[in-house]
Amino acid sequence: MNTTLRKVTLGLLLATLLVSPAVLASGFHIYEQGAKASGQAVAFTARADDATANWYNPANIARFENSWVSVGFSAVFLGDTTFVSSMDSIDPGLFDGGSFDMVDNTGLPVHFYYTRPMGELWGKKVALGASVTTPFGLVSEWDLPFDGRFSGRKADLQTLVLNVNGAMDFGNGWSAAFGLDYLDADLKDFSSNSFSLLVLGYPYEPISNLTGTGNDVGWNAALSWQNDEWAFGMAYRTGFELKLDGRVSFSEVPTPFASFFPNSPASGTMDLPATMSLGMAYTGLDKWEFEADLHKINWNSFSELRIDFENPLLGDQVVNEDWKSTVSYRFGGSYDLSEKNQLRFGSYVETTAIPVRSLRASIPDADRMGYSLGYGYSGSRFSIDVYVMHIETQKATAGLTEYVQDSTVAAGSYETSIDLIGVTASFKL
Repeated sequence: MNTTLRKVTLGLLLATLLVSPAVLASGFHIYEQGAKASGQAVAFTARADDATANWYNPANIARFENSWVSVGFSAVFLGDTTFVSSMDSIDPGLFDGGSFDMVDNTGLPVHFYYTRPMGELWGKKVALGASVTTPFGLVSEWDLPFDGRFSGRKADLQTLVLNVNGAMDFGNGWSAAFGLDYLDADLKDFSSNSFSLLVLGYPYEPISNLTGTGNDVGWNAALSWQNDEWAFGMAYRTGFELKLDGRVSFSEVPTPFASFFPNSPASGTMDLPATMSLGMAYTGLDKWEFEADLHKINWNSFSELRIDFENPLLGDQVVNEDWKSTVSYRFGGSYDLSEKNQLRFGSYVETTAIPVRSLRASIPDADRMGYSLGYGYSGSRFSIDVYVMHIETQKATAGLTEYVQDSTVAAGSYETSIDLIGVTASFKL
């Protein structure tokens, strides 16, 4: 590896580590961890044939003949979410009704990959891979006045996963991998208006904000089979059990009530889901490849968000989530324009994790459809991939019944669309 390339690689890695991810995605899981896969709607589990295989199917890195470094990002354009409120029918003194738009934000989930063949072990080819990815993240923000302010004002969760994998090629088309994942989470903002003091003659609505950090370790395993015409792959990653240690703070509290809202150390627990993907691809045509994938996210582990306050005046809090597992059906493919140029395409449908009884302004998710296009250039030592994706969600509506059962669920409907663009650059070492 020459000095110039070494400096470029180090600089790109540092840039990857310094950029913070923040997006709203499936629940808040982010599939888009590589431009080649994303251009095919992430129907890539079976064919994963670049360095991003270290995330999508690590078993495939055992087949690589060269070492690779890949780095990239996705720009996720958020804010095209509209809330049409029904809260004025509940209390016209507190709520205005009408339509409200989420604040525009741009998330930037990043990724870095390194793969290296390690020769043979027991007569079988082996390889190592390492990655830095951002598979979970969330940002949502609403300006005041906003009828859903007691449901959520701002949420900003950022994560980073460090991963190491080992893979072995067993011959006859079969390979397998096993790896470890370390996740670091930073809850930068989780705020909402707590309640109104107007009934007591004070035009104030105290705002609570929870912040904290946490980490955990998980593992992953993958299996792959390929021949000249077909490819099959499966990958599994465990979830994470996060304990967030941090602080709760209050603002907009009038002086007579300040002692009842003390800033205090706090901790919370959050379970992030295990994920599984299955893929089958046909690669027997001269210029075309096609793949169909089934992805599952076990969001049913996210049953509650428990917050423990060190100050006994506040009392502990449990936010019931009761999410359910999600399933996405993904189809993607590619067409070789020439030896070095490739066009990609894909689409998917996905069920939402969030039941109506837990539909809050912080994560207004719903069933969705996505469409993607991508392009790739592959040279002898350098390749670059780009993609665009558009996601539309169905209308999600919470009614008076849900508000009565849980006052943190605002009555009204949400409609969302999300656009993404991304790029991954790869270098053969």
